[in-house]
Amino acid sequence: MREIYVVPYFLIKNSVFFAFLFAIGINNIHAQDKQPVVPDSLMHKTSDELIEHIKQSEIREAAIFELALLSKERRDVSRAEQYYEIAVHFYDNAQYQRCITYFNRAIEFADDSNNDKLLPVVYLKQGNAYRQLGENELALDSYYNFLELSQEMNNIDYEFIATTNIAMIHRNMGQTNKALEKCKKALDLINKTSFKNKSNHVNILTVTAETYLDLTAYDSVLHYAEMGLKISDSIDYKLGLADLWIKTGIVHYKKEDCEQAFPYFLKAEDILLKNDLSNSFHQKIYANYFIASCFYRNSEYNPAISYLQNTINLLKKEDIKKNYVLNTYLLLAKTYHEIDDAENSIYWYDEYTRLNEESKNDKKRTISKIYEKETQEFKEEISQLKKERQKSKTTTQYVIATLSLISLILLFLVFKYVQKRKSNKILFTNLIEKITKLESQEGAQITTLEESRKEITIDDDKVTKILNGLDKLVEKEYFLKSDCNLRSMAKKLKTNATYLSKIINIHKEKNFTDYLNDLRIDYVLKRLKADRKFRSFSVKSIATEIGYKSDYSFAKHFKSRTNLNPSYYIKEINRLQQNK
Repeated sequence: MREIYVVPYFLIKNSVFFAFLFAIGINNIHAQDKQPVVPDSLMHKTSDELIEHIKQSEIREAAIFELALLSKERRDVSRAEQYYEIAVHFYDNAQYQRCITYFNRAIEFADDSNNDKLLPVVYLKQGNAYRQLGENELALDSYYNFLELSQEMNNIDYEFIATTNIAMIHRNMGQTNKALEKCKKALDLINKTSFKNKSNHVNILTVTAETYLDLTAYDSVLHYAEMGLKISDSIDYKLGLADLWIKTGIVHYKKEDCEQAFPYFLKAEDILLKNDLSNSFHQKIYANYFIASCFYRNSEYNPAISYLQNTINLLKKEDIKKNYVLNTYLLLAKTYHEIDDAENSIYWYDEYTRLNEESKNDKKRTISKIYEKETQEFKEEISQLKKERQKSKTTTQYVIATLSLISLILLFLVFKYVQKRKSNKILFTNLIEKITKLESQEGAQITTLEESRKEITIDDDKVTKILNGLDKLVEKEYFLKSDCNLRSMAKKLKTNATYLSKIINIHKEKNFTDYLNDLRIDYVLKRLKADRKFRSFSVKSIATEIGYKSDYSFAKHFKSRTNLNPSYYIKEINRLQQNK
């Protein structure tokens, strides 16, 4: 909403400088025993020159120029006007906190000098500054002081301005009934003022329409909006037209008739875009929000996002906790939700929630009922989305963890496989070298793949006879028969099984079972190496051929003897033969 005030020309014609002396305690400067010394070079400067120095100085640097200015002999009324001018300068530069300090000083001097013309104007501007800072209660105090002085002066114009501003503050504070009461009072006064059918007349009609909008009294909103639009059109009041087109559109929007509401919002947007209007920030935000809302309701989500993002780009830090801005965040979250962009939807909803919680504890916040219903609609939906998102995230994390574990296992298995291949390759190479070496020894009695045979001194003729008989059975490859065992071999050597077992243990340095298996495995190693046709047999057929009753038993003893599987040995022999 625009500010409503009147400032006499003689008070603003020299509004040219600013300072912030009170940052270092200038409020008490006359009470101090020791004052800062003003340089002689400043004492000879005129007030206007000192003012120019203050304008060009930083806050701390300005203090000495302010002190020099205070030392000038001037009447109290002039001093009050001077402080007022400083305050206005700060106000015009949006430095509201600093300007309030000088408004207070202006009030002090004006009150002391009974300056009835200046004092009400200072209270008005002070109230406007407090309102800009969101200090509603302090603004209300200033406006009521302004109202009291206006009534004492019997100045109807001032009384109208004070009443209108008080109505706006009550509405900002959510005190709708009090706001409406002041609106009606201001409308009663308008016919007695110089503002009838002018911009200030439009402004009170706008405030009244806004208040009825809070009360959902839509017919009254349209009634006062129509009155304001006629006056605005007759005096070409662009900001009033934009504001009231928006209010008219909101009525139809609240009645869920976007088709009828949309043209009004577009009219307002067109005015705001084509005209460089001061104090139109709020209207731009409203227009963007409701245009985006209409697009949203029509499922046109991309243009809705575009308008909402444009709003966010316009925002200043001090604006983001205001209700109409907060709901921009909420609508942006809803729109992203509709296009299944969960990440952006949750981000903007969390921003809305965070800022909304902060604003609840902010006594300065402006209350608005326009969006209350829509604020509640999305909470359960986004809460469910966040739960689903968390569930999906948990599932994704579980899947990633599982896949990572599987990957690690696979990497480990691949590593072990590569290591095993390297190891098997070395074992195979060494085995082939041993076989080749033994095969090259002419006349050697080869019974195993041992590199050398331990020399044995045999004194007993019977033992010698048995060992010689054992060698002959080996030469005849008796060990390849499936029925070859300790008892059958002892019978052929005409001795008993116990005695034969003892001789093998002593002279072959192994038990009979190992002795028999070693003979068979050594035989099959050499034969597989030499006999291509034999290599084409299945493992089971090879096992049967060399006396084993199962391929499992054969493979077990083969691997025990060589640390290789029969299939790997056969494959490598074939590869070796092909490469020759």
